[in-house]
Amino acid sequence: KRRGGGEPPFQAAGHGASQMMLAIVSSTVSSIIVFLPIVFINKEIRILYIGLALTICFSLLASLWVALTVVPLLASRLSFPVSVSVRRPLKIRTLYRRFISAVLRWRWLAGALVLFLLAAGWQIYNSIPKEFLGTAEAEDFTVFVELPSGAKLEISDQAVAKLEKVLNEVPEIKSVSSRIEKWSSKIYVKLHPLSQRTRSTKDVIDSLRPQVEEIERGFREAFIYFEEPHEVESNEVIVEIYGWNYEILNQLAVEMLKGMQQVPGLTDLKIRWRRGRPEWLVRVDKQKAARHGLSVDDVAQALHAQMRGLRATLYHTEANEVEVVTRLQEADRATLEKLKRLSFTLPDRTVVSLEQIARLEPAIGPSKIWRKNKQRMIQVSANRGRYAFGEAAQKVYGAIQEMPFPEGYYWRFGSNYWKLIQNQKELSFALLLSLALIFLVLASLFESLLQPVIIMAEVPLGAFGAFVTLKMAHIALNVGAL
Repeated sequence: KRRGGGEPPFQAAGHGASQMMLAIVSSTVSSIIVFLPIVFINKEIRILYIGLALTICFSLLASLWVALTVVPLLASRLSFPVSVSVRRPLKIRTLYRRFISAVLRWRWLAGALVLFLLAAGWQIYNSIPKEFLGTAEAEDFTVFVELPSGAKLEISDQAVAKLEKVLNEVPEIKSVSSRIEKWSSKIYVKLHPLSQRTRSTKDVIDSLRPQVEEIERGFREAFIYFEEPHEVESNEVIVEIYGWNYEILNQLAVEMLKGMQQVPGLTDLKIRWRRGRPEWLVRVDKQKAARHGLSVDDVAQALHAQMRGLRATLYHTEANEVEVVTRLQEADRATLEKLKRLSFTLPDRTVVSLEQIARLEPAIGPSKIWRKNKQRMIQVSANRGRYAFGEAAQKVYGAIQEMPFPEGYYWRFGSNYWKLIQNQKELSFALLLSLALIFLVLASLFESLLQPVIIMAEVPLGAFGAFVTLKMAHIALNVGAL
């Protein structure tokens, strides 16, 4: 514009840069300030996004330096034709002036429209599904093969072999490796890069489910499920049931699982607890044992010495140290009748058998004891499927909230749900802090309180457009989306 008015190139570039400097600096600093509240968000999000925030901030600072130095220099050195037509108003400027005149003329109607858009934006915000962290496309997943406690290794090997045959027929799968154990085996599946396949990881898993269910039916009490990387943290809705008796906990978990199965779209529903192995419980009659001068601890120690054995000595070689354990021969402890006739020698040389002071009862011993906050606990979990994490948690809550619990037993969501709630609170705080900092920066740059208010009045309307876009694109609200 100044070149068209006849001003020399060097002076025109300097005056133009000085006139635009305030607007350029304010927009750049406002953009940088947006990333400052990430310092106050939880550590997981901070680690995940701090690199992106620093990259954007340095890029904005570099662009500011170029805009205030390099661009004016090039404008003063380069020669280009200047048309006097720049003085004439453009057509788009005329349309903009007419629009502003219409808004000012019908300002009450325009204000009502703005309030309507704000209310609609709030409703759309509440309807957008929310999750803790955004999920990325993974190139691998794991297949878990769970069999009843006590299952033989050969049975696990047969189940894994059938699954490997099915997996090797899928064209998107690059490699398959397995780890076979007696009760719980794992199959690690590696996919081709996304650029070399047409289906996503979830589509591949969904296509495998019918064949996996067919294999499940071929093995007694088998359960096969899929798990993607970091799925427990971001993709699984976990419900924790607290109490003391594991039999009651298991019954409650089964009932809760039935309720969660009524929610369509959830996949890989499972109880994260394995039933114990059969065992024989030695119940000592304290009165009979006391007549012979024995306590429960004496009986337990003697049984341990005869069955498991005690270290008698260490045998040393040139490079090794071998533990020598003394215990009964296997033939003397192989059957239940042999166990009943195990003997205890008293200080007076009297011999007492186990069946004289105790009785043996069949029982089920827990395979694992889970405690959280010093309380026993069983977990029931479900893959969120196509739902966002927050939406899946709400559906699960609706399915199980009316379930009755005996006294002393209760349930709550797992830690990843509470991370989602905490994440929403921290994001709200970060958003308000960003707006406050931007207002302070604009007020200091413009030396006015009214102009920043006018500029920031467009933020709610911009948020309306962002929420509409997220809703139409079916994108959940998370840190990445913000």
